[in-house]
Amino acid sequence: MHTTVTERPAGRPTIAARLHQLSTAGMGVFVAAQCFTLPLLAAGPSWTLWQSLPDLVLWFSGLCAALYLKPLGTASQRQLWQGLLYLGVMSVLALGVLFVYNDPLLATELRFGAFAIYRMIQILLIFWTASRLDFTASLLARWNTLAQLAFVVTCAGIIITTFSGAPILFLAQHLPHGLGVSGPWESYYLYQEGGLGFTGFNHGYTGLQVMLLAALVLYLRDRLGRSGGEWILFVALVATFLSNSRADLVGCLVFVVLQLMRFPLRAAFTAAGVGVFGFVFWNTVAPQLGATASRQATILDASDPGNLAGRADIWQSIYDGLLRDPSRLLIGSGLGSATINKGNNAHNMVLQILFETGLVGLVNVGAFFVLLMTLLLRAGPQARVVVNATIGFLVTSITQETFFPNVAFGSFLPLYGLVVAMTLSGTTNTAEAKPA
Repeated sequence: MHTTVTERPAGRPTIAARLHQLSTAGMGVFVAAQCFTLPLLAAGPSWTLWQSLPDLVLWFSGLCAALYLKPLGTASQRQLWQGLLYLGVMSVLALGVLFVYNDPLLATELRFGAFAIYRMIQILLIFWTASRLDFTASLLARWNTLAQLAFVVTCAGIIITTFSGAPILFLAQHLPHGLGVSGPWESYYLYQEGGLGFTGFNHGYTGLQVMLLAALVLYLRDRLGRSGGEWILFVALVATFLSNSRADLVGCLVFVVLQLMRFPLRAAFTAAGVGVFGFVFWNTVAPQLGATASRQATILDASDPGNLAGRADIWQSIYDGLLRDPSRLLIGSGLGSATINKGNNAHNMVLQILFETGLVGLVNVGAFFVLLMTLLLRAGPQARVVVNATIGFLVTSITQETFFPNVAFGSFLPLYGLVVAMTLSGTTNTAEAKPA
């Protein structure tokens, strides 16, 4: 039974008010937990459903939110919520398309498609929960501290694992071994690749977490009326470089440039400092990093197909396959089909959406992003950092499925949903906030 969020005359909070407080606290823990997104529980029918701390906290907060009555806060939040619901329905229909074609690997396709639905449920739940919170200045100040902590620990984890695989081996020792059991997690603790940090087995996800946490910290500082924060951009650049993700490094560079353009004078000093550090770093530290430096240097010659790690062949294969079958071009091959039919994801968000949901899905997703960007631009100057980060994410989607609910990118989309819900919640009375 639902209860409304009210206060008793004597000042004692009602059960609903306590549930609201628990939900708010849970979302704060969710933010802080973004620095450690390795599975805590290796339980369930598949490694795709192994629960991390952010997952467990999200379910707890959502449950608390479901037990009391409170409408979504702003008109913008309600508009985007309707768009998200529409995408959720479209995803279920796209899962049903798998039965239309009844491919030989239908059972495996269904598992990956079901995971995409599972991730969509998480996105819907966190946006709905966060859109019903009261974002007071005191709450935002606490979250600013938690977000900074998550950002620093995430970047520190990337730096540490760049030079030593021992932390990865230690942190992942509780995970079951065996490729048939642990899937890609097998490579995480087996090869102990540098720059993965404590987030997951995919370099792209690691870089995305750095960018999103940096944007969250900067957004909270802006909303609380606190200036500065250029060090966050600087650390984010270093961390994305060390993450080994070329797409995220380019996206982060775009994000940093757009962010610095907002403050020309500070941008000049920051650019000069970054330039000097970059020159020293590239000539002293980078040569010692070997493969990382060589990999990131290929960005300077992105037109060479050899520097795309086989993506050109994947894109051509998907493009040719769609042209040969007009029905798949129109409605897609079904949610979860790309990995099975082509042996890999599309490594391009547009092609991924086209292959799995067709032109119908691409038009709907495109309309959703138009709505999203429109609402973010209307949210005022404080939302500009989230707009800039989103542009950076869209740049990364040229060579990866940044906004597609796949397995590799862990908690990125739920965290992004939380950030967007917060951004659309309105302005804050900064008189309550303490100075930096």
